[in-house]
Amino acid sequence: MRWVFALALVAGCSKGPEDPRADLVAKWKEGGITVGAMEPAQAGFGADCKQTTVKALEVLLCTYQSPEAAKAAEDPALTWIGEATGAAKASGKVLVAVVDRRKTDPSGKTINQLMKLTPK
Repeated sequence: MRWVFALALVAGCSKGPEDPRADLVAKWKEGGITVGAMEPAQAGFGADCKQTTVKALEVLLCTYQSPEAAKAAEDPALTWIGEATGAAKASGKVLVAVVDRRKTDPSGKTINQLMKLTPK
């Protein structure tokens, strides 16, 4: 019986690896940006990606093994954005790709705000 309690105590105290996207989303929220729910996403340039929406913009957040790998994925992310207005930026081990396919941010104000709140 004691080992069950000890196991439960250890399981409750152990902390798994944190998702590096969480800090980034927290910074956006502190900056006044409302972020939708994160959903798993598929992208040809990343294996661990999640998508969300910010003011009708598509936002893709992919994590990589290193900041260098995230930086190397910027160009493929720009290809994903295509002819639409958008931006891609590495922030540590996270690649942020934002695209305005619905043309709801014609001046790019929201995209600019997201990128300014995204640290390098």
